[in-house]
Amino acid sequence: VMQDMPHEFLVQEDVGIDFPVALIEAWDADLGENGTFFCTLGRPSTDFLISNCTVLTSDTLDRERVSSYNITVILTDNGQVPMQSSVDLTIVVGDVNDEAPVFLDDGDVGYIWENDP
Repeated sequence: VMQDMPHEFLVQEDVGIDFPVALIEAWDADLGENGTFFCTLGRPSTDFLISNCTVLTSDTLDRERVSSYNITVILTDNGQVPMQSSVDLTIVVGDVNDEAPVFLDDGDVGYIWENDP
């Protein structure tokens, strides 16, 4: 069972690789090996990984490229017949001032006439 946790996380685009985004807190009421579990991502990601039930960045993020991610975390216990639970997380990438302004069209030239009001 996963503890009540937020399902949306904000991460600034300038965080480094291996930045912890979300810690998955869960428990299993079974005893022994049946009560232990591990976490995996629902589908492979080039931008995030999971280690010890913590979602980490695995690449640099760029909000101008991808503004949010939807990932699924799956918990699987170590029972003889494994049981699973899953949770969907939204990771919103926050903007930092990392882009310089640009002119829309470099080819436009304007003229101002001399002595013209």
